[in-house]
Amino acid sequence: MASSQQSRPNYQHNLEVLQRLKLGDRVRFDRGFYSHWGIHIGRGKIVHLAGRGNDGINANVHIGYSFSIAGVQFSKAEICIEDFWSVVDDSKAYIDNSLDSKLEAYDPFTVVSNATQRLGEVGYNLIYSNCEHFVNWCRYGKCKSDQVENAVTGMVIAVAAGVTAGLIYGLVKYFGTEEKEVKSKKSEKTLQYY
Repeated sequence: MASSQQSRPNYQHNLEVLQRLKLGDRVRFDRGFYSHWGIHIGRGKIVHLAGRGNDGINANVHIGYSFSIAGVQFSKAEICIEDFWSVVDDSKAYIDNSLDSKLEAYDPFTVVSNATQRLGEVGYNLIYSNCEHFVNWCRYGKCKSDQVENAVTGMVIAVAAGVTAGLIYGLVKYFGTEEKEVKSKKSEKTLQYY
């Protein structure tokens, strides 16, 4: 282990994670506003869908690696094997097999086989084919991303809240204006009697 790794943030935490990793584990790398995902294939190696120089979501575009957002093709993501320390960089890693309670996981050798048979595949779609979709396909045979599902749910809730607030505002404005007009007319009638 190079001494440069030991001086990195989160080194001790990540070393403990690396020592506990088992064949076929899903590994989540906390990148702040999103998580990057990979599959541990043994000996500290991770198979993941990654863009060159970064994970893909904010990576520099590099010709030869392809992804799409809303059907527009870009170039940058490929399924590859990298050393755990190269993938973790300065972030924190976590063993995250939390979906095992909901989905039936393949045996570790099948997970590793699934991951390695796709090495070199190029393609990325934030909504349908991101790194989390890839690891879930490897481990469970299901392309799903909780990050995407949670983001979509959050957007639906935000839109619903906005529509509801707009309706309430409109109703208050409409009925509040009508009430003011009634009071104003009553005041005018009262003044006419004096």
